[in-house]
Amino acid sequence: MKKTTLLYSILLVTLVMFSCEPIEDRDKMGSIVAESDLMLETYPLVEGGNKIVMKNSTQGVGSFWDYGSGYSSRQQDTILVPFVGEIPIFFTGISGGGTITTTRTVNVDKILFPVNETWNLLAGNDSNGKVWMWDYDDPNDAVWGNGLSIAHFGPEWAKISAKDMDAQDPDVGMNGTMLFDLNQKSNFTKKNKDGNIVEKGSFQFDMTKKIPAGDGTDWSIGQLTIVDASVMRGVSPNEGGIVVHTLEILKLTEDEMVLARVMPNGWEAWFWKFKVKLN
Repeated sequence: MKKTTLLYSILLVTLVMFSCEPIEDRDKMGSIVAESDLMLETYPLVEGGNKIVMKNSTQGVGSFWDYGSGYSSRQQDTILVPFVGEIPIFFTGISGGGTITTTRTVNVDKILFPVNETWNLLAGNDSNGKVWMWDYDDPNDAVWGNGLSIAHFGPEWAKISAKDMDAQDPDVGMNGTMLFDLNQKSNFTKKNKDGNIVEKGSFQFDMTKKIPAGDGTDWSIGQLTIVDASVMRGVSPNEGGIVVHTLEILKLTEDEMVLARVMPNGWEAWFWKFKVKLN
């Protein structure tokens, strides 16, 4: 929706601009530019790196770039991408005769330039991604359960251990895993104890969505959304067992992640505790 709104806004400005030109000038600008006539350049600032230059030198054609993690309407821009691999960059050229869309690709081998730290914490900085599992090291032996929202940072009432997951979540089990990777886009893959894929989707996060604790600190530091899938045991028992896609991030480090879902009553929360799986 954001992409469509932005593109429509750029189109509107372009049409207004052309409508202010004399009729005889507008007649000369009435045809759509052919894809073969577009003069586009997309290349990494450093070979294999994730800082990308995008340049449109086509006379009379405005720009709309979609590079997967953001948009630009500049004729020339330098952007950062958090992804690795053959990264598609979608270009829409805007002229008096209409629009034309094409794609360019740039190869990114490694995240050489800093991006939002959350990308790397969740998925690492190379094509291998990061694999997460239940946090067996939790001293309370509780990886899932409920407690008091805004006050607790893990299960305090109902406490379910990792070994209970074979019964609680038989499709995935105690030794299930979640892979977050940045191969061309933000990918999420959930596998069962045998390594078979149970669900595939993508992930998004918004680190501006925080929940204050009331003492000047933040109880949650952001929000994670799994699209078309869910985390392991990603259901809300007190809401009829609905599948949970959006969770509050209470803790996220290189090797630990604690997530929560606040119940509609506002005072109860369910918690998920994960750690990075070491090779």
